[in-house]
Amino acid sequence: MPTRAPGAPAEPQTPPATRRIFVSYAREDAQWAEERTRVLRAIDHHVFFDQDSIRAGAAWPDVLRVEIDGSDLVWLGWSKYAAQSEWVREEYTAALAKGDGRLRIDLLDDTPLPEALAHIQAEKWTFARPALDRLIRDLKRPLPGGTPQPTVLLRAEYTVVPFMGRAALIDALRAWCFSDPPFRAALYTGPGGAGKTRLCFELCERLHADGWDAGFLDRDAFGRLVATEPERIGDLLHPRLPRMMVLDYAETRREQVKAIFQTALAKKSGPPIRVVLLARSEGDWWGELLRSDYELQELLGADATPHLLKPLAPEETDRRRIFEAAAEAFAPLLHRPVPPAPNLAGRDFDRVLFLHVAALAAVLGQTAPDPYALIDFILEHEERYWQRKAEDLGVAPPLRPTLGACAALLTLAGGAPSRDALADVLARNPDLADAPRLQRKELARVFSVLYGTDGRIEAVQPDLLGERLVARTFLQEPSLTTCWFDDAASDEMANGLTVLNRAVAHTSEAARWLAEALRHDVERLAPAAIAVAVENGDPIGRILAECLEARPHPELSARLEPEVPYPTVALRELAVVVTAQALEAATEETKRAGLLNNFSVRLSALGRREQALKATEEAVDLYRRLAHQRPDAFLPDLAGSLNNLGIRLSDLGRREQALKATEEAVDLYRR
Repeated sequence: MPTRAPGAPAEPQTPPATRRIFVSYAREDAQWAEERTRVLRAIDHHVFFDQDSIRAGAAWPDVLRVEIDGSDLVWLGWSKYAAQSEWVREEYTAALAKGDGRLRIDLLDDTPLPEALAHIQAEKWTFARPALDRLIRDLKRPLPGGTPQPTVLLRAEYTVVPFMGRAALIDALRAWCFSDPPFRAALYTGPGGAGKTRLCFELCERLHADGWDAGFLDRDAFGRLVATEPERIGDLLHPRLPRMMVLDYAETRREQVKAIFQTALAKKSGPPIRVVLLARSEGDWWGELLRSDYELQELLGADATPHLLKPLAPEETDRRRIFEAAAEAFAPLLHRPVPPAPNLAGRDFDRVLFLHVAALAAVLGQTAPDPYALIDFILEHEERYWQRKAEDLGVAPPLRPTLGACAALLTLAGGAPSRDALADVLARNPDLADAPRLQRKELARVFSVLYGTDGRIEAVQPDLLGERLVARTFLQEPSLTTCWFDDAASDEMANGLTVLNRAVAHTSEAARWLAEALRHDVERLAPAAIAVAVENGDPIGRILAECLEARPHPELSARLEPEVPYPTVALRELAVVVTAQALEAATEETKRAGLLNNFSVRLSALGRREQALKATEEAVDLYRRLAHQRPDAFLPDLAGSLNNLGIRLSDLGRREQALKATEEAVDLYRR
């Protein structure tokens, strides 16, 4: 069997007449198919890749046959998995029937070719990019053929609407990239729908043109690297070309961010590395990260100050211009006329996503001054796609009314790695809990076809639409309020709490749903709620504090108290509640003294200065007694508590007493 030397060429040689290429592969070899598609599209071939080329609602077996028939070349990835796939066999048989020269083969392992293919020249394939380099991904996707789903048109990765505005910011970011230091990183924040991801798509595209390797750092793959092989991060930061890495949802990837920063401390030369972090807000997480290691603050320098992404369209003329561009992009795809711009004076229309929603709704025949009413309208159209797809796939009619709740559960879970995993998630719907697993898998298949990407089933996106979907579903089906987290993994719980926490901004009932969920199983959810508060801010920290105050849980509070950061904004009320309850459970004097010091600081942060002073005085008394018994062990703690006492007294204007306490602290520290 003839083969060529290992190594995949950057520009594969294809017959001169080749224009349309069909990529054939087994599902387990999706990484090869994605890489082969990327390389072929880069040299302007039209490539059919099933994961991004089958439009929603299409009967995929028929589509595959039509595409093979219309292709100039079938490019086959051959492996042990392909050898076991009936679909792959059908695809290469169809290619052989088209005549000689219509089939190319990449050998992905040592599996022998079948007799029918033995006469065809084959190449051993190794990825064109090293494994670590493949962690940097271009997330942009071609728009599926046919009439697309409404949510697809709104997603940043499909870039349906041309990039507009922010020219000065793009220029500033490019200048930042080309500045001198070998490593720089910056945090950009903004509310959902502000255009953060789209901005970085544009930046990466321009850096590509400048010869950079630029893209988004793969969340799951890089997370595994940080957890299992952190020593290899250094290789990622020493590339052959200048490199830009974007970390979206940085607030939920703190360990990954910290791992990059700590590794970057050793980078003194080589091609520049630039890291752009995207988050909805800096919250408590950013300050906590920088305080964890003073060297990180030195590494970032002036870049340690976050950049708030300003509204793209503060003036109505800007809003009208963006609306018109979006409407002109959407209308031909939906076979509708371009509508005139409605009244866009509402507060939220300064965000680009809401302008795109308004344009899409107008193309579909709906206008309203409330952007969330327009999102509801778009979601109703999306639901029709679920229903049509369920009908196409033969889902039993009695199951179809559950699709809305299923989509909400998928969104609360943050997506699912497979149909089987989604079937498990759907069991949390009371209407499906007793249904046969096969039925839940039928429902999972609907969302796999509509939202499947790279073998994973995504949540409903953009995020604002997913949050609104969950809110609408909870209003209609209150039984989901507490059961959505049953048997949920920790990451699913955190994602669900994040969705509800963000939903409070547009659906006031979401605060009540958060409280009900936390009260239902506070012991399981409290640690995740603290993490969500640190990442995303109010109101979840306040709601958890109210739950624990209404139903005290001293043992749980004692475990939670060390997890509450200082200083904190999002958890200021919770910090007081858990420290007070931890004090109730503490009997050992050393433990009580430390908690009293903490309690004083927490109370002071809430402006409760008299109570803060009382707690500090009690801590000083305890440490005096302990220091008398064991000076070497407790004199430093006594000095610290006296220092706190000076601060508390000064806060209340009792300056003579404050000076006396501080002088005593100084004497102890001198000793």
